[in-house]
Formats: sequence, C-alpha cells, structure tokens
Amino acid sequence: MKRPPLNGEVIREARLRKGMTQEEVQDECGRLLGRPVYNLSRMENGEIRWPTPRILPALAGVLDLKVGDLFAEAAKEAA
Repeated sequence: MKRPPLNGEVIREARLRKGMTQEEVQDECGRLLGRPVYNLSRMENGEIRWPTPRILPALAGVLDLKVGDLFAEAAKEAA
C-alpha cells in the first residue's frame, strides 16, 4: 500500500498556531531525533510529499498533532 502524501498546509497551520519558525521546528525535531532535520519549507510547500518516515513522529510531536494529521487524507476526512 502506498503511503498518503503529507499535507503541507496542515503542517504550516500547526507551526504558525504554535508561534514557531520553520527553523525552530526543524531544531526541535532534530533534538528529538538526535540528528538535523531540514527541508520543512519544502514539506510545507508540497515539494516533499513523502519524507523519511522516522521524522513523522517527531514532527507531529513538536506540532502537537497526531502522525495521521500530517497527511492529505486526514485533511479530506476532517472537511
């Protein structure tokens, strides 16, 4: 089964709701994972739709979301 694509708009809205910059989110994710995380801008803009799966729990945690909330299908179901 193919993974659903990320929903960049959900990521951006959650980041802004928390009052964080892209760099702050990347730094927090990197701290949780023990290695740098880059390309949040590209995720938000839809250029990266399928990032490495291991960053998803960190990204969701930093943004106070569930992992499933990060995907396009979750946004469709909520509408």
